[in-house]
Amino acid sequence: MANVKTTPEQWARAREYYEAGLLLKDISEKCKIAIPNISKKAKVEEWAKSKANGHKQKLIIDAVAVESLKATLTPVELSVHKEIVEERTKHVLFFNHAALQNVREAMNLGCETQQDHKLRSDTIAKAREVVLGPQDKPTTAIQINNNSVSLEDLLKDL
Repeated sequence: MANVKTTPEQWARAREYYEAGLLLKDISEKCKIAIPNISKKAKVEEWAKSKANGHKQKLIIDAVAVESLKATLTPVELSVHKEIVEERTKHVLFFNHAALQNVREAMNLGCETQQDHKLRSDTIAKAREVVLGPQDKPTTAIQINNNSVSLEDLLKDL
């Protein structure tokens, strides 16, 4: 390849291809960068292969599955699908942004009372659930003794 300066965009694309698991030969062809240059930069900057970037690999696999299914839709179904996805994406992005803003505000609150601390904690927990989805919470088992003394009986003794 000619001695042409590689642009930052070419390097960014090369890294994404590399991290997605493409072969150096394929990256070189797509980005017009010599294989030794890609290999050297990947080593120096410690680019992670697809196994280390499982979330990117899963995203690609999921996108391929979605595109395959979309190919079976009629034009009307595809149009409605696209409209609904765009609308829901806007809502998710809005709520994620609002949740993160609530966390920032809660973190800036001074916790002078236990109620302030509880409010801050609840705000952060709700925001976390909005952004990360519902989290499995450990359940607490409470054993109830049916032979226990009633509150009224306890108060009589006082």
